[in-house]
Amino acid sequence: MATPKLNRLAIAFMQRIQDPITESAGVITAGQLIRSVAEIESYVHRAGQIFFNGAWNAAQPENESPGSMSHKNKFLNMFPELFKFRSITLTYASAVSRVDISTVYNDIFEILDSVKQGGGGLIEVWDPSKLADCIAESDPFYSPPRVNSSTPGMILSHPYIYGFPNDLADPGGYTFTLNYIQNNKNPITGAILVSGGTYDVPFSEHHIDAIAEIAVGIYKKDDFQEDAGG
Repeated sequence: MATPKLNRLAIAFMQRIQDPITESAGVITAGQLIRSVAEIESYVHRAGQIFFNGAWNAAQPENESPGSMSHKNKFLNMFPELFKFRSITLTYASAVSRVDISTVYNDIFEILDSVKQGGGGLIEVWDPSKLADCIAESDPFYSPPRVNSSTPGMILSHPYIYGFPNDLADPGGYTFTLNYIQNNKNPITGAILVSGGTYDVPFSEHHIDAIAEIAVGIYKKDDFQEDAGG
């Protein structure tokens, strides 16, 4: 598969440290200073994570907790390309169901209010700090008796998404389109993204230079520490 943005990011980073590389058959080559492709990939991955985390922190409104809806919306206004969605099924054996996201949903950073398939209906994101109370059916978000007109909810607590039905007496199950903020990871394995791999970096092209500059800073710090240790 093609990874054009990751390749351009790696090339931009290497040009800046005066260790130019090329691309061959969709995969970057190693340099003379950084002599393995895996090490180059590590630098651009670390830079991408720093860039992501810095933007997430900068988007947090004053006097609001991290992960609030206004926090998420402000972040997505800056990075609309990181809004993603995919289909997930919750089947309730009791009043709570959960989906393990550590196998095929490793790119989920934060979840957003979502919609049931085949008839619609909102599924709200509930406060993660209330997870234990929700499971015990004692939280204000999820206090029995629930009625059919109530809105179901979900909570992200890695590595699970917990789902709560809108009717305790008849929890049923449903498939819904999960809306979420994507992180810079392989969604299947959670590993870093690799040149020529199945998944490309999710950031838009116009962020490549900023991420490359961060990679340069990481490299220079590593190089200084290596020289000092020697």
